[in-house]
Amino acid sequence: MVGVEKAKNLYWRMYSIGSMLGPYLMLDESEHSELNNLLPDIEGVLSDINIERDGRLFRAPSPWHAAICLSVLVHISTSVKGDYMKVNDHLGIPTKKTRIIFRGQSDSKWDLVAKINRNSIDKDKETQAVKVFCAILKSFYDLTDLNIKVPEIAFIAAAQHYGLATNLLDFTADPSVAVYFAATGQKTYDEQEAVVFALPLDYAIQRGVEIIFPPPFIERLYVQKGLFVSHQDNLRESCLEFRFPLSREFTVIREGKGVCLLLKDPWLEGVTSFSKNCAESGKTLPTEERGATEFYYEVYKQLGIPRYLRRSYAPKELAKWIDYVSDMLYWLVFVKVNNQMGVDEEVMDFIVRANPGLTEVLIQIYELLADINEGEGLINLAQGRRKLAKLFQASLSRTRST
Repeated sequence: MVGVEKAKNLYWRMYSIGSMLGPYLMLDESEHSELNNLLPDIEGVLSDINIERDGRLFRAPSPWHAAICLSVLVHISTSVKGDYMKVNDHLGIPTKKTRIIFRGQSDSKWDLVAKINRNSIDKDKETQAVKVFCAILKSFYDLTDLNIKVPEIAFIAAAQHYGLATNLLDFTADPSVAVYFAATGQKTYDEQEAVVFALPLDYAIQRGVEIIFPPPFIERLYVQKGLFVSHQDNLRESCLEFRFPLSREFTVIREGKGVCLLLKDPWLEGVTSFSKNCAESGKTLPTEERGATEFYYEVYKQLGIPRYLRRSYAPKELAKWIDYVSDMLYWLVFVKVNNQMGVDEEVMDFIVRANPGLTEVLIQIYELLADINEGEGLINLAQGRRKLAKLFQASLSRTRST
């Protein structure tokens, strides 16, 4: 066995080489050599993984073993002949070329069931809290004066992320993030195993799953590479499972540094509490104009307006969302062909079909920021953003014609 300490050190070393663009490492010649020197240790870690249930269940001795194994899985699923990481096929890692998304849970006994469908949930109160949450976000987003129409499903995704019960499940494109949330969860019994569920996107497409992107201005989700899955049934049978012991020592490493995944946003936390209190007290959203004005004025008095929603800051903050979406394209959609980046149109259309309203917002913001970039003399950046806008527009046209 490699051992936990060696796996921990190897995980840190792997994520200290080069810089990442989605799942792709950008390496110079010396970094290529450094990574190649790690391959024997990587294979040693992989040999510690026990494979069960016809290759669908992987048991790792530590979260660092699991993170390394999942990193190799992502690489194999996105790589082409001649890429940097070459691991032996006999190690049993699935080699199918399909993108994968991940969900971490601190107890492997829990199924993949949306929070709103759990027995302990008061559906009426939770549904009302989500309605209030979405209405507040819409009203405040309108104050940015950017004329962007964020669809309700994106606000529901934000409500899900901040603890309200919806029919969505939190997933991530980054397996290390899923390992973190599984490994650092609450331990309630001695035999408890954490688990990361790996959902291949080809299965998701076949089963009619929808992948929902978050709205702008939710920076914590950008750091977590977060997205959401909407599906009525238990998805467990469609996933690979990676189980391992819990450990609060696990940290996500990017470019040699630990990453804080739980950035604080007092305003969104306040919106969540306000929405819950409304639901608990039986308070409903007013429908008449005067009542609505008084309601939102009360919200404003209690919570104020966050900096990122103020008119002078909003365009710059929207650029962070654009960077997040661009990064997600590398995780989920972009493919390497002859050292050039191309697009998997099936996956692109799969994502756009579930997010048509948000795609329209995205195209609008790409164009808006491209105009700003041109005014600042950043011509290459402007051209790149217009190119991405055209990719989304083409996909939106394809999905609307079918």
